[in-house]
Amino acid sequence: MKKLVLILVIALITTTFMLTGCGEPDPAKGKTKVVFWHAMGGTLGDVLTGMIDDFNKQNPDIYVDPQFMGNYQTLSQKLMAAAQVHNTPTLAQAYEAWTQNFIDSGIVEPVENFMTDSFDKDDFFKVMIDNNTFNGKIYSFPFNKSMPVLYVNRDILKEAGIDKIPSTQKELLEAYRKITATGKYHGTAFSAKDVWNFLCLILQNGGKITNEDETKAYFQTPEAKKALEYLMTIIKEDLGYLTNGYDHQAEFLAKKVGIITSSSVSKAYMEDSVTFDWATAPLPKGVKNAAILSGTNIIIFNDNKDNCSPEQQAAAWKFIKWFTDTEQTAYWSIMTNYMPVRKSSLDTKQMKEHLAKEPLLKAALDQLPYAQFEPKSSKWYQCRQELGDIQEKAFTEKGDIDKYLKEMNDKINKFLNEGK
Repeated sequence: MKKLVLILVIALITTTFMLTGCGEPDPAKGKTKVVFWHAMGGTLGDVLTGMIDDFNKQNPDIYVDPQFMGNYQTLSQKLMAAAQVHNTPTLAQAYEAWTQNFIDSGIVEPVENFMTDSFDKDDFFKVMIDNNTFNGKIYSFPFNKSMPVLYVNRDILKEAGIDKIPSTQKELLEAYRKITATGKYHGTAFSAKDVWNFLCLILQNGGKITNEDETKAYFQTPEAKKALEYLMTIIKEDLGYLTNGYDHQAEFLAKKVGIITSSSVSKAYMEDSVTFDWATAPLPKGVKNAAILSGTNIIIFNDNKDNCSPEQQAAAWKFIKWFTDTEQTAYWSIMTNYMPVRKSSLDTKQMKEHLAKEPLLKAALDQLPYAQFEPKSSKWYQCRQELGDIQEKAFTEKGDIDKYLKEMNDKINKFLNEGK
């Protein structure tokens, strides 16, 4: 028996030696290595990996090492854990609330520190620079930004006697009624916890989400009440129904509903399964046009001597500059339906040709001039979860709207002012 165990141990050691000693050479050897944690999977991840491969080939002294974390929740958990023990990567995707937490901990290097006078900040869409500015300084940079848009089944609209895509909240609600009146479809479907849509409605009504310094919530307002009433009308009149996560996209593809609101990036997940004439359009107008820019940014850490040396930080910035240059951001947008970050990208040959063939992206781009963003408070991630829970409760209980708005206001105010 002992002899057998000894043989197995020797075999294991030999196999390990063979695998480590005779494997592929280290691609980062002799180069400045940039460790990049991200959550881009599937087709989007393939595009990102391909672009990083191109960068690495063009910059033989740098090796960007993309490490897929699985999803945003896992990425968040791993970043938070790594920050506790100063074992962060060089680069990472991060939502604004995460970034604020890391700024508070002093472990993020402002990207503004790497910008020279020749760097053209004015070519970037203003909303994207503002979105990445904390305490008057640009700490992060736009990475995979998306916009909400309407997805429309033109065949169902035609059958319901609707000759144009709705462009106002009133027209959209009436379209839902006409579609539902066919007896064959519902007007729409949406996630019970779709906070994005609710917040966009508030802004379209002329309201705000919080005050400027993000210490006071604005959910007990006429604009917020009108927004929740609008969504409650859809449920109460059975013009639409609730789903989980992105299941409303499956309902749209199955031709069960005529119109949905979803991310511009949803096109990449739906287009291969569409069997009808479809289109996209900007979100309908309330008293004003408004849409919330979403998605992550990219940050450079400064707390890990193994990953965050000055040379690695400089290399990380070189990658960010390359990734967001005019041609690369146009390519990224065309391949993924994320927003290009530079105005000049819209004038590139590849973008013009793409929009001529694929006008679905235009609906998202048309909203950039009036795009806004959600609060950047370090507590906003928790706030969003709370809003989703209360919103779901409102839809299922169908109770007094003022009660739910008060609960939202009270709980969000508590979160925003924790520790102050």
